[in-house]
Amino acid sequence: MIDKKYAVIDLGSNTFHLLIANVTKDNNGIFSFQTVYRKQVFVGLSDGGDTHIKEVRMELGLDTLRQFKEKLDLHQPSKIKIVGTAVLRKATNRQLFIDSAELILAQKIAIIDGDQEAKYIYDGVRQIEVLNHGHQLVMDVGGGSTEFIVMQDGKNIWQKSYRLGGGVLHHLFHKNEPITLDEINTISNHIADEVSDLRTFMYNRDTIDYLAGASGSFEILAILAGIQVQENQCYEISLMTFVSLYNKVIKLNLQERDQLDRIPKERAKLIIVGLILKKTILELFQPQNILVSPYSMKEGVLYEMAQYEN
Repeated sequence: MIDKKYAVIDLGSNTFHLLIANVTKDNNGIFSFQTVYRKQVFVGLSDGGDTHIKEVRMELGLDTLRQFKEKLDLHQPSKIKIVGTAVLRKATNRQLFIDSAELILAQKIAIIDGDQEAKYIYDGVRQIEVLNHGHQLVMDVGGGSTEFIVMQDGKNIWQKSYRLGGGVLHHLFHKNEPITLDEINTISNHIADEVSDLRTFMYNRDTIDYLAGASGSFEILAILAGIQVQENQCYEISLMTFVSLYNKVIKLNLQERDQLDRIPKERAKLIIVGLILKKTILELFQPQNILVSPYSMKEGVLYEMAQYEN
């Protein structure tokens, strides 16, 4: 049996996450964790796309890591893992950020590919009991990429990462405020084309029980639905509620979205492309309901750390 304190830093293309947790794996291999400290900061490395990190975003990211280092020094976890995703895979100036970040944290950063990212997301969301039964489509919307995992009775039967992150879609397509119908149609058609292989895989398969969202983008959806989001809690959102929210928010310009109750201002810019992405996926795959998952990649990394502990 293990009982250790671990830390995970997820350097996402939109948001940096720090999770410090007491992790337990019993003699039967059952994994569980208790949060010691959790922090997420929207840094927006994908602001302007995924091929170049703006200097202001780089500085915000590095300043965030200085704050994270203070918490690591305070809590003294026995093991730390730091992972970087889409923008840190693609940006032409990524090495400048990586070198500076490793100096601040005194740790190496693992830059993972989309396939490994999807696996970590799966390992995170499968800790949710309801997703271990039936047919589920898991979706994790980042700034640079979006990962999809198909689950059947808890098993990962298909996964892929696509260049469909919120920062990328906004940079490529969202030029007007409020967004135009032509832009909406262009984004939706682009998404449908990109996920054509997923559509082929899903053809004639069982009905999907949940579109399970494992990212801050889905937490924003829950907030728009009036839910008081709590740590480690799942939330269901009906398709009718989603359509109502979509029709309301899609008409708003950036200034109006800035005024939405409880929505962080830095998220207001990306809400529209996130809603179009979700709506397109809902229309293509027709799940019965939406589930907002509290777990995502960082919980999957914790799971891996526990699995390989002696």
